[in-house]
Amino acid sequence: GIADAERVAITGQSHGSWLGPMVVGTHPEFAAASFAEGWGNTISLYGQMPGWLNVNVHEHHSGNPYENTQDYLEASPIFLVGDAGVPMMLEFGEDSGAEQGLELATALWRHAVPHELVIYPETGHNIEKPRMTLDSMDRNLDWIEFWVRGVRDTSSEKQTRYERWEMMRRDEMVTPAEVWK
Repeated sequence: GIADAERVAITGQSHGSWLGPMVVGTHPEFAAASFAEGWGNTISLYGQMPGWLNVNVHEHHSGNPYENTQDYLEASPIFLVGDAGVPMMLEFGEDSGAEQGLELATALWRHAVPHELVIYPETGHNIEKPRMTLDSMDRNLDWIEFWVRGVRDTSSEKQTRYERWEMMRRDEMVTPAEVWK
C-alpha cells in the first residue's frame, strides 16, 4: 500500500542478481527487473563452481546439493520467476556465469515472461570496458523506462530494441507451445 507496483522496478548484480529474482518470484509487485551476473539454479551453479568455492561458500551455508537437495531447489529462482510475470533483463559476461543466465532465460521463456538476455563478449563477472559499461547502463535505463513508464528513446539506432520489447508487451513472444506446432 506504500508504493505503486506498476511504477516500481528492481535491479541487482552478483549476489543481488540471485536475491532479486528470489524477491520477484515471491513478491511480484514490480513493473520491471534487471539483473546482472547472478544465478538461477543453485544445483547447476554448484556443478559449475570450483570445489574450493563450493566448500568455502556454498557448503558453508547449505551443505551440498546431494544431501540437501530441497534447500538448493528452494534457493533456485528459476522455479519462482515464471509465475511472477515480471519483465526481466539479464546481463552476463561470456567469461563468467552466462550458463546461469541461459537457465534463467529458459525459465522465463517457458512461462512466456518478457525478458532479454545480453551476454557481453570478453567480459567476466564485472564489466571493465567503458564502452560496454555505457551500453549496459543505457540498455538498463531504456528497459526500466519502457516497462515502468512506457517511455521510448527516439534515437533511430534503438528502434529495433523497442520493436522487440513491444512484441513482448503484446504477448507475441514465441512460447513453448508454439514451438511444437
